[in-house]
Amino acid sequence: MVLSGQAASAAQRFQALTLARKSVAIHNLSDQISVSETDAKTPAALTLQILKTPKFIRAMGNVPSGPKQEALLAGLRDMAAGQVELKHFFTAAQRRPSETWLNAQQLGFEALAQIHRGEVTIAEDRVVVKALAKTEERRQAVLTNLEQLSPAGLLYEVVVVAPNAAPEGYRFRAVKRNGALRVLACRVDSQMHLKALASALQAFGVTHGLPCLMNLADRPSGFDKTIFLALDAVKPIRAATIHLEDNHLQLFFPDLPEADRIAAVVEKIKQRLPEGYGVEASRNLSDMADGGLAAEFSFELEADGNLILQGPLKDQRAQRAVKALAQARFGFDKVAFSGSLVPALGND
Repeated sequence: MVLSGQAASAAQRFQALTLARKSVAIHNLSDQISVSETDAKTPAALTLQILKTPKFIRAMGNVPSGPKQEALLAGLRDMAAGQVELKHFFTAAQRRPSETWLNAQQLGFEALAQIHRGEVTIAEDRVVVKALAKTEERRQAVLTNLEQLSPAGLLYEVVVVAPNAAPEGYRFRAVKRNGALRVLACRVDSQMHLKALASALQAFGVTHGLPCLMNLADRPSGFDKTIFLALDAVKPIRAATIHLEDNHLQLFFPDLPEADRIAAVVEKIKQRLPEGYGVEASRNLSDMADGGLAAEFSFELEADGNLILQGPLKDQRAQRAVKALAQARFGFDKVAFSGSLVPALGND
């Protein structure tokens, strides 16, 4: 693949390369994008983002070229130690690294060595560590070690994402009404994954923030690809609900009465599904094998001030909690619940 043209900024050039990298291997990608002269006068800042999991290490960023980049790659290879997969995608920075940058890079590598799973973002003046530490004690241990290593003049931040992490499983839920697509919930394994997913979803008309939870487990292979297959399949359909849980995809088409058309959508997806994934579709929720389709909950405020809550909830405890919050805001006698209780639903 050859990318050519002119980008308004180095950041836009980098974004184009990042999107292309999702479909084409690095060695098959030729970068012929030029940056406008106005932006070219100001070299892009040095940045490096590294994601570490028990299975792989991914690194991307705008880093110094030449011996400095070779030293960076050598450090990543030592970290992988031949035990995990290493992937990297770098653009060559048009500026010399400062002493602060080199210190930040060293501190970032030290942080990665101390965490089992997490993400480190390195800039010229700071290091941000997002570690999946399961306890406050573990977070404090990482923080203490970084304090001992951190040189003067360098900012750093340690964030614990485990308390906000999803307990198990990967899910993606989206609803399409009158041609407009809205994501209800999704789970990601890192900030890098969230950014990549948000960028890719723009092609499907999703431009607002995603309601995501971080997940401690490894993401199933083919999970994102299945999301995009489903979204591509519902492009010509004005109303649909998508629910992907781990490797099980469910589709709900309330406005498609023809069984043949639903079957055609399913067959199209089946031909491209990753190995180990399954798909089913129906016009009615009750027709699904396990009833685990995404919860679509709506709030309808009428002209007289009455609020109608509609949609499935997991149990009566969830129903009481939602009604209590609504009544506190709109008034005890102004709230009505016309939904249903579906125990198979999750907590998203």
